[in-house]
Amino acid sequence: MERFNIENNRGFKSDRRKRLLVLSSVLVFPFMVLVFHLTTSVFGPTRGYLIGFAVYWAYCLLAVLLLADKTALLKLFRFDIVSKKSWFYALACFVPLGGAIYVNFLPYIDSIRLMVLVLSAATALLNGFVEELYWRGLYLSEFKNNEKIGLWLATALFGIWHIALFTISDIAYGGFAPLVFGSAFMGLLWAYCSRKLNSISFPIAAHILVNFFAFTGLYIANGFVS
Repeated sequence: MERFNIENNRGFKSDRRKRLLVLSSVLVFPFMVLVFHLTTSVFGPTRGYLIGFAVYWAYCLLAVLLLADKTALLKLFRFDIVSKKSWFYALACFVPLGGAIYVNFLPYIDSIRLMVLVLSAATALLNGFVEELYWRGLYLSEFKNNEKIGLWLATALFGIWHIALFTISDIAYGGFAPLVFGSAFMGLLWAYCSRKLNSISFPIAAHILVNFFAFTGLYIANGFVS
């Protein structure tokens, strides 16, 4: 009887984590619209953009701290590749890298300065790690056997949150579709590969690299560093 009560309590806690995770993800978009409106109004578009992202990272990390099954999440930081199929999914994570270099980096290569690279590297490291931990790691650990939520809903919400970035005035992204649908495609790819690999390590590495080249072009185009 006592064992049944313990297992029942664990199941209740797991269900509550799942519901709170989905709720927190649904709230990311309206919350960040308000945050970016406030930060850009007070600090201007460039500083407000960076400060807003800091709030976003804090939001995601707080959700991880409060909702994650730490043991299950830590198991997802695996780099062991045991088959040719695993190598295929690991390398597939880096498919968007070519597009990021061609579209966001090469057109600005003559304008690159050290401070731009430093800023891009710092934000790419933070954003790539935090987003994969939240959007892929949490959903994989909590919804491993539920692709409707763990893969498709998580991907849709990941794409939707990027609409908040498009609402920032005086920041050019190259269009709505590349920002939102491009992000959703990468989110779907990384979510799918993480499920096949049962690991978020390669998606983290790919996300950081893609963000580095994407942020570099964004920062130069919008005059983040003079």
